[in-house]
Amino acid sequence: MRRLATLGAGVALLISATFVQADQITFKNGNTLTGKVSESDGKTISFDSALAGMVKVKLGDIKNLTTDTPVRLKLTDGTKAEEPLGLAGDGHVMIGGKAVPLTSISSMKTAPAKWTGDLSIGAAIARGNSYSDSVNLAVNASRRTDYDRMTLNGGYSYGRQKDTTTGISSTTVENCFVAGKYDYFLNDQLYLFAAARFDKDRIANLDYRITPSVGLGYQWIERPDLSFNTELGMAYVYEAYQTVPAGAAEDNGGQISARGAYHLVGKFNDKVSYFHDLEIYPSLENFSSFFVTSDAGVRAALTKAMFAQLKFQVDYDSTPATGAQKFNLLYLLGVGWTF
Repeated sequence: MRRLATLGAGVALLISATFVQADQITFKNGNTLTGKVSESDGKTISFDSALAGMVKVKLGDIKNLTTDTPVRLKLTDGTKAEEPLGLAGDGHVMIGGKAVPLTSISSMKTAPAKWTGDLSIGAAIARGNSYSDSVNLAVNASRRTDYDRMTLNGGYSYGRQKDTTTGISSTTVENCFVAGKYDYFLNDQLYLFAAARFDKDRIANLDYRITPSVGLGYQWIERPDLSFNTELGMAYVYEAYQTVPAGAAEDNGGQISARGAYHLVGKFNDKVSYFHDLEIYPSLENFSSFFVTSDAGVRAALTKAMFAQLKFQVDYDSTPATGAQKFNLLYLLGVGWTF
């Protein structure tokens, strides 16, 4: 009996703790719902009730709303907040120490922002009349909240071929890059950004190029089927070459540069999507010096998480190392996975 009583007390304590920690809605007619807020579209709240399951409740019918954990919300005047909702009464909610009408909420989410992205790989092997190998890897990741956006990406490409007559092997492609960017949104479309990029290209005799930059961006469109933004700012470009650029006494070193960029992602349909990114860095100290990096491609979904991709990368450096070409084009075909 004692064990049974102890077990019953533990269950009762657990149930009471669950209710204490739950979100609660009190309606204007006096009824209450206990459960968990899911999201709001500014007209209704999706609420996972402990008794009735997932229900939608009109904001105008609510007298009190409290949450035990922070929610991410945006008001009709553009104000954004991330905090638990406190008791205010009479159709209001406490946000930042102030009573705010529930009807002024334009959106609300409880799920934390997640990292999303993709990993792709491509390879080719030829034996016989020709002897060559190539491989390429690419990764992209981003995290978007109501306030900001973080973007990370990188890539590596390698290729070699062997003369079947002489048996001598030579590297034909070997380059890599790593980039990161942080965007802080001043409103729904205008944002400040800080970015940095590292490039290395053995075939182009580029030991490394480091380009930190800051500036302003504008998110023209941001929908599930289409996203387009442009950016303009300042950058510091530091380059080191294996061989000195033609006409230069030494490495280009560091230069103050402008930075312009755009990023486009869209869908033709549910299975096929496209993307195009471009960055240009014109020097503000030597107007004949600039470089451009760009990639574009199409992607076809094979399964929910797997896709096939055709992409091409373009790099242009107006002042390359001695013996290197200004223009470089690389076609990449491979498969990838989203996460």
